[in-house]
Amino acid sequence: MPQTPKVTPELFDDLVVVVAVADAGSVAGAARALGVDGSTVSRRVRRLEDALGIALFHRGGRGMELSEPGRRLVQRVQSAMNEVSLGLDEVLQEDDELRGKVVVTAPTEIGTALLVPVLTEFSMRHPEVEFGLELGAHMLSLDRREADIALRTSRPPRGDIVTQKLRGPMGAPVRAPALPPDQARRRWLTFSVIDPGLEALIASIQGAAIVLRTNDMAGLRAACQAGMGACVLPLPLAVHFGLTPLEGFEPVELPPMYLAAPSVSLELPRVRAVWDAVVRSYNEALAQATLAGRH
Repeated sequence: MPQTPKVTPELFDDLVVVVAVADAGSVAGAARALGVDGSTVSRRVRRLEDALGIALFHRGGRGMELSEPGRRLVQRVQSAMNEVSLGLDEVLQEDDELRGKVVVTAPTEIGTALLVPVLTEFSMRHPEVEFGLELGAHMLSLDRREADIALRTSRPPRGDIVTQKLRGPMGAPVRAPALPPDQARRRWLTFSVIDPGLEALIASIQGAAIVLRTNDMAGLRAACQAGMGACVLPLPLAVHFGLTPLEGFEPVELPPMYLAAPSVSLELPRVRAVWDAVVRSYNEALAQATLAGRH
């Protein structure tokens, strides 16, 4: 049975390569990420597998998939790399002034309406903090610390991740101020995925019809802003984009949001400070939007 390999610089190099292959899902992708050729990547993976006496990857038509021993090893190595990153941050943080980079991710519309204002205010108070704001449907990996803080509409998978459940925003039918209420009640914009409750509501309104279906919240909001019809949006987004609640409909609470971060990231003072600011701003935005929706 092979013995545990001796810890050497070459071993560390091989571990970095294995993690890169796991992240990319292929030798070619890892080679591009590392700036080396594919043969070098393949050789280093094979060298580590030979030293361990086990296969770290399943090789097939679907690319390079981690075996169970490979998954456990990569998880440990990523955790160790996060600790090294934290150590470097602590060395560079010589005083109480917050500095360094914080990467925040969220769906586009939510990030635009809820995160941009709080990050702007935070940046003014702490000019040595640099932000990376990644918006869109693609979710960055928190396990690999691709992001320090994520605002998501679903609970992140379990792992070494800290998660805080946030109260769901109030939602209501809204319209563009220039679109008369009687017209808005007859013209509706919805998501492509059918919402039985909303479909029943529209069907109950005499003369009402769905004039647009879209798979994207940005498209839904833009069409509503243009006066194409009414749609249901979280009130904080509606307030941010200048939309008006449609008369005759009571706001309802939407599903909760989740704020998540790698536990190692939250040990950094700058990340913890941004986290606290996001929670505070989110709750304030919900309160203000709920008040606006009742007037």
